[in-house]
Amino acid sequence: AEWGSTEDPAVSGRKAQWIADAATTLKGWPEVKVVSWYDNGAPQACDWWIDTSASSLAAFATMANDPYFNPPPPLVTIDSSPADLSASPQASFAFSANRPASFTCAVDAQAAQACSSGFTVTGLSDGAHALKVTGIDGPSGMSSSVLHAWTVDTTAPVLTIDYAPPVYSSTASETVKLVTSEPEGGTLTCALDRATMATCGVWVDYVGLSDGPHVISARAYDAAGNPSPLVKVSWTVDTVAPSAAINTGPPALSNDATPTFSFSSTEPGSSFSCSKDLGALVSCTSPKTYTWMPDGAHTLDVRAKDAAGNYSATTRWAWTIDATKPTVSISVPSDASTTSSPTFTITVSEPSTVLKCSLDAATATVCGTTVSYSGIALGSHKLAVYATDAAGNVGKTVTVSWRRVS
Repeated sequence: AEWGSTEDPAVSGRKAQWIADAATTLKGWPEVKVVSWYDNGAPQACDWWIDTSASSLAAFATMANDPYFNPPPPLVTIDSSPADLSASPQASFAFSANRPASFTCAVDAQAAQACSSGFTVTGLSDGAHALKVTGIDGPSGMSSSVLHAWTVDTTAPVLTIDYAPPVYSSTASETVKLVTSEPEGGTLTCALDRATMATCGVWVDYVGLSDGPHVISARAYDAAGNPSPLVKVSWTVDTVAPSAAINTGPPALSNDATPTFSFSSTEPGSSFSCSKDLGALVSCTSPKTYTWMPDGAHTLDVRAKDAAGNYSATTRWAWTIDATKPTVSISVPSDASTTSSPTFTITVSEPSTVLKCSLDAATATVCGTTVSYSGIALGSHKLAVYATDAAGNVGKTVTVSWRRVS
């Protein structure tokens, strides 16, 4: 509708008042959407221009600045959206405007499309994304937009245990170091044995551990909340030293210059160190054989070390080697050729030696260092003697011959 007014020469300010009244009246007629000011002026008799007076111009400016006649574009608000860093390839948005409006949505660099609140985007790649929501006023076509930016991260972090206990440990305190591929903004969780997972740091210390098997479980979460695969490290605490035993070896007196020993530990899987004749402890395994050992007193010390590194006390085997065969010599009596009862003297190189004598090839029997025979017939005779020492060494048989002639 066209509208307009001229000044009333008789009433100053009447045109300004008429404009104000018209504004009030139009607000009561919502079916009126547009009015057009008729501003044709001279040379006609009536002057319709808006600025025919300062008060007229001010009244029209007041009306024009009234939001009812010059409404702003819809104010769009995003009511719900994904977090600034999201672990989901899908994002849903709820939005509204402060007055009736239609909406368009544009994701990243894509073209805008008509949309409504509850708009969902799927198949998002990892990286930065943005949604532009535009609200459009139907009658005026005026619009405003709001932008929401966020980042998608669907990649799980990688967690590694950089420092862990040995498979077997001899201490009741251990430290674990965790390394995650995405440390910024992320968190770490840990649990010992069957405990509940709880937040932990990069370095994790455990004290007062009991003997036996243990396991640490750990998981990393990045800033988006993506969990890493669960990682575990297992080990066994063993603070008890083993006991070593020498099970077999030579007798206390032995003629074996190449003795063999067997030894064991109360803990399977132990390693051993051996010291021969008070020498340095060196690595050894059971059975252990020593070769070409000299005659004399000897010792073997054995120590066990279990898998956790605990050492046993040393255990000792003492023995003496005598690998030298005894020797004998026989003194023939001066009257051997004329008597039927000769007496022979035997000299032996080692004490505690058993002598055996055989006369004229008879079965050898134990004899002493002085041996006498009777009833020796005329003719040729032979005495054979050999010695066996305490170590079991058998000496060479020594023989003497003589002939009784009278």
